[in-house]
Amino acid sequence: MRGFALLCFAAILAAARPAPASEQSESLSARALVELQKGDTAAAMKLFDQAVAADPQDATALYQRGAALAKEKKYEEALPDLKAALAIRPNLNEAALELGIALVELKRNEEARPWLLQAQKQPDLDGQASFFLGIADMRDGKLDSARANFERARAKDPSVDVSSRYYLGVIEYRAGNAQAASDHFAFVQQQSPESAVGRESANFLQLIQGGQSARTHVYGGVSIQYDTNVVLAPATGVAATGQADGRVTLNAGGVYVPWRTENSRLSVGYDFYQNLQFHLTDFNLQDHRPTIQFIHDFGLMRAAMLAQYDYYFLDGSSFLQQVTAVPYVVIPEEGIGRTEIYLRFEWLDYLQTDFDQLSGYDYAGGIRQVIALGEEGQEVWIGYEGESMDTTHTKLYAFDASQVEISLLWPLPWDVFLQASYRFRFEDYDAESAIFPPPGDPRRDDENRGGVAFRKDLNQYISFVAAWIGTFNLSNKEFFQYNRQIGSLGVEVRY
Repeated sequence: MRGFALLCFAAILAAARPAPASEQSESLSARALVELQKGDTAAAMKLFDQAVAADPQDATALYQRGAALAKEKKYEEALPDLKAALAIRPNLNEAALELGIALVELKRNEEARPWLLQAQKQPDLDGQASFFLGIADMRDGKLDSARANFERARAKDPSVDVSSRYYLGVIEYRAGNAQAASDHFAFVQQQSPESAVGRESANFLQLIQGGQSARTHVYGGVSIQYDTNVVLAPATGVAATGQADGRVTLNAGGVYVPWRTENSRLSVGYDFYQNLQFHLTDFNLQDHRPTIQFIHDFGLMRAAMLAQYDYYFLDGSSFLQQVTAVPYVVIPEEGIGRTEIYLRFEWLDYLQTDFDQLSGYDYAGGIRQVIALGEEGQEVWIGYEGESMDTTHTKLYAFDASQVEISLLWPLPWDVFLQASYRFRFEDYDAESAIFPPPGDPRRDDENRGGVAFRKDLNQYISFVAAWIGTFNLSNKEFFQYNRQIGSLGVEVRY
């Protein structure tokens, strides 16, 4: 980004000085520059130290050592050398530029401005100085001044053109000028798609396009599945049936955005789900789910609240109503990925007496670290969740749980996307569960779940999905020990 590369040290060595440095200091500095060019920073720093020791008044040696430290991102360590060089030679604009850059990197913007303005007066340093003045102004919310400095940087130094266009895009995005921001981001993505600013530009373009898209989205899907051990979802804590069956699943839904601004969005939605078993029709389950979600982008993080209500029918009869609230935050990490932190509160009310022992309150909280692996669509995430279920009618199914999970997203040839995941979950049940056979200790379950899914986007509206999920539940209570595998082939539609 900087294109500074310690500048032209040879030219600095030849520059006029108020008083000549010692020959020893000059010789040591020249040798240090050679080591820097060879990539041996440690050797170069030793020589710079010797040069400064030979002549503490050699402003060039002080500047060069400070610049070398700054190149290694040791900005705090670079400051004393750069300030000392400028105290000896106030007109050493190269040192002024390095000092200004170091202060900007340390987010000490007001201290940086005088030095960058000094460097800006020298034509060959103008572009770099203007670029970092633009960063300082943008951080301080001075968007008009930042815009002018980035435009000046582009005109004075072509090496910062792409980076300047990226920041100009950010400024226009913050100012609400979507088209101007899109133009800048599209240029950056085209010129440097693999760089950090290129990837960030792609993310901004998606945000802008999403913000300009229709307020209404609809989607749906149909799949055919084979389940080796049917479980009455979503009834947690109940043993599997031990029976295999096939089924067809149907889902449909939509989202409407009634209100949004540059940084906020309110959406409401509705989802419908139905599974139709081939033989075990008593397990036909239907769900109706209205949702509401509010998201606000604070810049450094996005915060949101999701609330939903589920009403389930089992074989045509009312089965369960459930209220869920999920506040969460997403913290983007440039060049790394993002961190997601959430809480989940659920109220479950089973409407059939055979299952009312499962009614109660469920509390959970978790954190997930998403790591970008380089190419678009390549990421891995690792998560942890703690959960506590407090049943109201009996404590047989009350438990505390911990789970860890890892998932990999990876694009394959022919526009196929792979997701593979594994989850380990430990459930520690209330003492009342000791009555389950064999009697003695309370129930404890170790659940291992793995899955893999392949998704092929046929076009922007239709996708084909093939998936497998395996669950292997180990319990000290024989009634709750089971294995289950589900294979699924389906088609998804969205508009």
